[in-house]
Amino acid sequence: MRAARHFSYLCLMFLASPWLAEPALADCSDATYWCFTGDIRIEPDVRVRQCWQWLPPKCSSCNGRSLREQAAEKCNQRHEDDCRGNCTATPKPFRWGRLREERHEALG
Repeated sequence: MRAARHFSYLCLMFLASPWLAEPALADCSDATYWCFTGDIRIEPDVRVRQCWQWLPPKCSSCNGRSLREQAAEKCNQRHEDDCRGNCTATPKPFRWGRLREERHEALG
C-alpha cells in the first residue's frame, strides 16, 4: 500500500514537472532599473519583465539572461544618444514609504 502511494506521488510529480518548469508570466511584477552612463543617472528608468520560477521559488528572468543585462540593453536602446552603447543598469532600490504614498494616491 505504501509503495503504491509513493508511486502515485512520483507519477504526479512527473506529470506536473513540465508545468513547474515553465515560467509563469502573470505572477511577478516588472523589475525597475536605473540607467547610468558612468556615474551619471539617465532618466526615465527601464522596466524588465520577470517570471516566476519554481526551483528555487522566486521571481527571475523570463528568458535565461540576467535582468541587469536585459535592463542595460534597454537603457542603451532608449538613451541611444547619451549611452552610445555603454550604459549600465542598477536595480532601483525598494522603499516601503514610497509604496505607501503610491497606494494612497491611487486610492484617493
